[in-house]
Amino acid sequence: GALRNLNNKEVLILSTVKWGKMRASKHHYALELEAAGNTVFYIEPPDIKSSSPFTIRRSEESNELFIVTYKPIARGKRFIPNFIYKKLEKFQAKILLKKLMMIHEEEKKYNKEMKLFKKNNFNNNKNS
Repeated sequence: GALRNLNNKEVLILSTVKWGKMRASKHHYALELEAAGNTVFYIEPPDIKSSSPFTIRRSEESNELFIVTYKPIARGKRFIPNFIYKKLEKFQAKILLKKLMMIHEEEKKYNKEMKLFKKNNFNNNKNS
């Protein structure tokens, strides 16, 4: 489909549904985009019970699909003035994006080094 025209991109999918066995449309989009050669970050809804402010894990079914969970920085929206709450949300979004891009850059660097290592190791074994 049309998703196949997108490739070699970093894609963020914001979802109101957690990643799991039951699939909704956003799960299918994530899998299709990853299959088309993209790196996909599936951002789950905020989890107030999360033990960490931010976690990222690789999906068990796809190599370039990452599931992102985060703990909201502020709770009690009805008790905080709206302009402050919006600033806190924006601040958290910036931190989240910075961490995702940093992790992704480290991953790309590691993959490039592994390809080079395998290529050099293969060539050395071939010449022996």
